[in-house]
Amino acid sequence: MAIISGPATRPYGQWDSLIEKGLLASADNDLVDCFAYNDSGTTTFCYLESRASEGGRCVIVRDVNGDKEDILDEQLDAQSKVHEYGRAAVTQTKDGRLIFVDADSQAVYYLDPKTKEVHLVYQESGSRFAGFDELGIDGKTWIVAVHEKPDEQYNGLVLIEPTTLSIITKISGADFYTTPKFSPDGKWLSWLQWDLEDMPWTGAQLFVAQFQDNQFINHRRIAGEPVIESISQPRWGLDGNLYFVSDRTGYYKLYKMDTKDFCILPVGTGGLDNYEEIEFSSPEWKLGARTYGFLSPNLIVAAYLYQAGSGLALINLDKNEWTELPTAYVEISYINIVSSTRFLLYGAMPDSPKEIVELDIHDSSYRRVIAASTSLKLSRDIFSVGKSIVFPRSNASKGYAWLWSPHNPKFIGPSGELPPLIVQVHGGPTSHVGPGLDLMKQYWTSRGYAYASVNYGGSSGYGRKYRDDLNGKWGELDASDAASFAEYMCSEECPLGIRASRGQVGITGWSAGGYTVLRALTLNTFPWRAGASLYGIGNITLLEQDTHKFESRYTRILFDPPGEDLTDEERSKLYHDKSPQYFASNITAATLLLQGSEDKVVPLNQAEEMKNEIEKAGQVAKLVVYQGEGHGFRKAESIKDMLDQMEQWWSEYLAKS
Repeated sequence: MAIISGPATRPYGQWDSLIEKGLLASADNDLVDCFAYNDSGTTTFCYLESRASEGGRCVIVRDVNGDKEDILDEQLDAQSKVHEYGRAAVTQTKDGRLIFVDADSQAVYYLDPKTKEVHLVYQESGSRFAGFDELGIDGKTWIVAVHEKPDEQYNGLVLIEPTTLSIITKISGADFYTTPKFSPDGKWLSWLQWDLEDMPWTGAQLFVAQFQDNQFINHRRIAGEPVIESISQPRWGLDGNLYFVSDRTGYYKLYKMDTKDFCILPVGTGGLDNYEEIEFSSPEWKLGARTYGFLSPNLIVAAYLYQAGSGLALINLDKNEWTELPTAYVEISYINIVSSTRFLLYGAMPDSPKEIVELDIHDSSYRRVIAASTSLKLSRDIFSVGKSIVFPRSNASKGYAWLWSPHNPKFIGPSGELPPLIVQVHGGPTSHVGPGLDLMKQYWTSRGYAYASVNYGGSSGYGRKYRDDLNGKWGELDASDAASFAEYMCSEECPLGIRASRGQVGITGWSAGGYTVLRALTLNTFPWRAGASLYGIGNITLLEQDTHKFESRYTRILFDPPGEDLTDEERSKLYHDKSPQYFASNITAATLLLQGSEDKVVPLNQAEEMKNEIEKAGQVAKLVVYQGEGHGFRKAESIKDMLDQMEQWWSEYLAKS
């Protein structure tokens, strides 16, 4: 008789992972966007794949009946640089061609997916482009685009005439513009704009103008108000109405406007569980957000958020009530329409990585995978499934997090021992983490660590009030929430099955999350054992001086007391007091700093100064610089080394030997 052995007992943090780091670094790709068109009766898909194995190059792949082919020349890279965060680099025209912008040259091209032929649309030295929309009427063609000249601090919209390779008119005057869209009849243009005092999620405004004789006339604000109401994702419906998302009720809901009388009406008034707290959009850090689409003139499919988890819904506009569309996808990035019954979705399940799939609203069994974000083939039983955690914050209100417990079919922890815990604080800070499968998180849980993502006050996905909680309190509320979560996870209030070991808790985060890491370590309201900050902020004054235009006043929203107009002296003191660099002597945890040499959002000097100050105070700090990397690591070798560095750090300071 064969003897079946069970999982081996080994200390937490010392398990052998079933996920190989080198493969994880090179096999994990971001599927940035996907389009579908009918080619002689065959549905053809084109998707954008950002490949870590090619240094983050964004490739366009054509899929015909499962046969895949790269259709973008190896010398080209389909990426925008607008606002530094980019996206909306590719748009599909009605005839199936693609308009895209090349990352290096920022030249705009047409691409024929069938022939792979590329034709120049427009190029201008010192300019960036994104967010294209094409209009063709009476044999004439125009392309509208977002236009940015970073050296001149200029942003606007341009109308390009492809036949003459020239710009024929512009819209300018505001500090930022996004999402230009022509109405189906070509008579109107809609767009979003806002000024420096706002971010898009605090006060982006929706405008329309009439298009006549190659000019945009009679500009009119439709919705949105600085600081008060933000608008997201405007697009024209098949019925000729203009649809958009607004947070005027406190949650991002869908609305529509008729150009005949400019009357605005809510789209749907209920029909979904917890409808009042559901949101149909998220903060637009990157261009090209698309979480709803039109299946027909009276039918919309939409992805929504409820407490940072995703769902799907349909609305029949004749009945004006939402209905749930059951789905296993709990984290949805975007959708796009294929036909009157089918749509594309890019999302993740709790136990399956992100993928682009085609779904059918009438056939729940239909699921066609177009592309997967990873080439790794892993059994679902090796994955830890995220659990929603509601914890008490220091102000007695509720805080939110997702927890992935240690899990590996081959190992268990010693009886009576509690696992080490890695607490992640997301970037942004106006962002959130969802419950979809993330192989990076799974690497740590398969090694025997508990891993948690805290959606601290200021996170999206919980309504505007929660999102605005961080205004004037960044570096305090977020750090406090992280500490409160860690305290809860190590307390007797926490169920024993998910409780963590108090002396083995680390904290990590990137960018804005890296700042929260450094603040949490300097405030010392919880006994963190170690921290890992990825391109995090150590000096707020330097951040405001060095950062790019898009975020140049974001720090004032996050730090200045709401409603107060600080003097330069008052702001200087405030920024000093909120900068971890000046309080490094308070740090008792070992601190790892990971940084890209070419980062323009949080420059390298931030990490260098932070390391110097920590070491001056006699504490442990290590700085690793990745040459050629910017704000986020895209090269496979950088990602592999990042994992190596963090594994050594957590193993030395969190895991028991």
